[in-house]
Amino acid sequence: MDFVSGLSRQKKTGTNVPLHSWGLAHPLLQKQMDIAEDLRKINALKKQFSWQIDLPFRDFLSENYSIIITDLEREIIWISHNFMKLTGYSEEELIGSKPMMLQGEKTDEKSRTKIRENLQKFEALKAKVINYRKNGEVYNCNIEIIPLMNENGSFTHFLALEKEIC
Repeated sequence: MDFVSGLSRQKKTGTNVPLHSWGLAHPLLQKQMDIAEDLRKINALKKQFSWQIDLPFRDFLSENYSIIITDLEREIIWISHNFMKLTGYSEEELIGSKPMMLQGEKTDEKSRTKIRENLQKFEALKAKVINYRKNGEVYNCNIEIIPLMNENGSFTHFLALEKEIC
């Protein structure tokens, strides 16, 4: 067996299947691929909506922060891969939903009120919140919500950074 055929395997059809099709990707490689995809999408949204924001998104994603972007009605328009891993929800399940769907009976009412009031005034905020994963498991997290403005100074969206507290 030569080197090239050693890196692929024969299917019954006689065609070679490359090594990457075996599903043997290293977890760190997958994380870097997810970060690259998230950064492409964030940059496309920044361009589409002319957001005037310069945050170290690569650093946030590398440090396992989840990123959520909502419209002004607080409906989710985009989530990072980290957010899907944290909550157990897929993109399809969350797009069009409101982040408050992650809250439950243990979520502090003071935190909910603070978030709601700050968003109504387009003010950035930081808070600690108890949220729930898709499977019902409780998790504590720090969130930071930033209103996003376009080049005309109009608010267009909200960006939330979320980090689980262990």
